[in-house]
Amino acid sequence: FEEWKVTSVGELMGTIICWFIAGILYQALKRFRRNLQRRSQERYGVLVNTSSPRFTKLSSPESDVRDHTTPEITINNGNNSRCRIQCHLIQSVLQLLQTTLSFVLMLVVMTYNVWLVLAVVLGDWVGYVIFARDTSISDHCA
Repeated sequence: FEEWKVTSVGELMGTIICWFIAGILYQALKRFRRNLQRRSQERYGVLVNTSSPRFTKLSSPESDVRDHTTPEITINNGNNSRCRIQCHLIQSVLQLLQTTLSFVLMLVVMTYNVWLVLAVVLGDWVGYVIFARDTSISDHCA
């Protein structure tokens, strides 16, 4: 961020607001991915696992509990290969955006400017309060 030079109080306030909103958008993106996963599963019988390593039980009776450590799509009925590819591509692009935004927010925090650190942390918190209010307890702890 070498070109981003703050020389006045107004510019500092604008920068703080920008990174505060970016923190909120990070949580919004996470929520959007969860909703997309849920909709895919409900509509097409598709389970898109985009979470960190944790156990997920698939809905088919013959499935067992597996540890998914990478984003994976499992089709409960075998004839939805087009949907499988499409869902996986969408989730992959969203994962790329989420990872990029999280790294940019990390770089902002690494400037060690207390105002920017507070903006990122409070933005992330406000986003969590707004977008994770109906998340299950297992999602909170994962």
